Amino acid sequence: MCFDVEDRKINITANPDPICQQGTGSISPTVTGGTEPYNFEWSNGETTQEIFDLPLGTYYLLVEDANGCWGNAEFEVN
Repeated sequence: MCFDVEDRKINITANPDPICQQGTGSISPTVTGGTEPYNFEWSNGETTQEIFDLPLGTYYLLVEDANGCWGNAEFEVN
């Protein structure tokens, strides 16, 4: 199992950028652990690592690595 082996754990961190004067925010997560390449699946349907032009709200990210191990995170843009 991916969670039982320390070097296979996927950790996701980010500090979402708040809504700016243009009325949108962004999230640029850092992913560590696991084996690259990573696949990104956001709750808004995006599949890139960074997402931009975001309205206020909560965003969920699922990251899967080359071995099928995964990690998830929740981010708030406010």
